[in-house]
Amino acid sequence: MSSAALEQLVRLNPGIWFETYGRVRDVKGKNVVPVMNVLQRRFNALYVNRLLDMKPLRSIILKPRKRGCSTIVGACHYHQMMNFQHEGVIIGDKLETSDIVYRMMQNFAETDGFKGKWGSGSSSTTEKMTWEHGSRLAQATARGKATIRGMTPQFIHGTEVAHWESPEEAMDASMNAIPDVGFNVVAWESTPFGAGEPFSNTWGGARWPTAEECPDGRLYWKQWEAVCPDQPHDESGLSDKYFVRVFAAWYEFEDS
Repeated sequence: MSSAALEQLVRLNPGIWFETYGRVRDVKGKNVVPVMNVLQRRFNALYVNRLLDMKPLRSIILKPRKRGCSTIVGACHYHQMMNFQHEGVIIGDKLETSDIVYRMMQNFAETDGFKGKWGSGSSSTTEKMTWEHGSRLAQATARGKATIRGMTPQFIHGTEVAHWESPEEAMDASMNAIPDVGFNVVAWESTPFGAGEPFSNTWGGARWPTAEECPDGRLYWKQWEAVCPDQPHDESGLSDKYFVRVFAAWYEFEDS
């Protein structure tokens, strides 16, 4: 494959960037070349589907611990900041939570093997990253309506949403801030924390991806439809705005 063809693929698919030019810290603090697992591949496929169609992505991810969910969402977030002149925000219940993801994205920027080909450098402080081409990444907390006041983000990464102190208020404020059209992303991800709270209710009102959106060959969501069915199709077209579920059972991971 020519370098020009690889460069084009990298710009169209963050998973290719992630496994070719990205670096993540392992448990010993060493930067290593990542390989996507089943959950990461599913989110990446959904992201690429929306990127190619230039349409909004509304995703909700029920994740097991220590399986790289925040990592792949962060990789897609970084990829989008490099690819476009976009504004992104990482939201945690407190800054200490969002800071874990933020520092990972700083590491992506510092170790990016594709850096010279993006055509734009970055600079960062403890709470904000900026790029020469105009992208900006910030941290925020999920406490109150002031979560992202003054921002019109094209990528919202909410981490451990089920554990937020005031999730409904923060989720509503965030959804009101992001555009309804064009390519932009909302990714709510969390480990489970009981039923009847906003993250759980959003999951219940979401739908499973189609084969086109996530063509992993096994239609993994079919086995879960009886327990967690799709919402009925809305003739008004609102179905297109439903959140899409992303999930992988523990036994699907190769090291389980």
